[in-house]
Amino acid sequence: MTNTLQTYSSLSNINELSKKDLQALAKAQINEILDADSPEIAFAFLHKITTLCDTVKKGIMEAAITEVEKGNNHAFGIKMAIANKSTYDYSNNELYNKLKEQLETHTEFLKKLKTKITEVDDETGEITVHYPPLKKVSTYIKSEF
Repeated sequence: MTNTLQTYSSLSNINELSKKDLQALAKAQINEILDADSPEIAFAFLHKITTLCDTVKKGIMEAAITEVEKGNNHAFGIKMAIANKSTYDYSNNELYNKLKEQLETHTEFLKKLKTKITEVDDETGEITVHYPPLKKVSTYIKSEF
């Protein structure tokens, strides 16, 4: 069997590092990048590395699951276990779909508000105050090939 990390020989010492060591290495890398005044270049490079890693992990996932199920669940200080994640699909529920549609309609109504408005139900006298949504802005770098 060949060394599976041979392809990544320049990174082979990473398999000896603990999580704490990796975090320290990351902090050192951050400082070096900031000192070199080239964070955008490093960001672009790391985008490529992340794409590579994500693609490789996805491509080997089924084979890795098979091995972990066989008991090969520890490598390079990483403990692995098979886990399941459940999600729920409510599309077969009529009431859920109706409420979801009402929520979407109300959301669109609120997005159009510039100031709060007050409504009074003529039959019950119930007062409802509608406020425009609070706008939150997050800054990120959109990166693509």
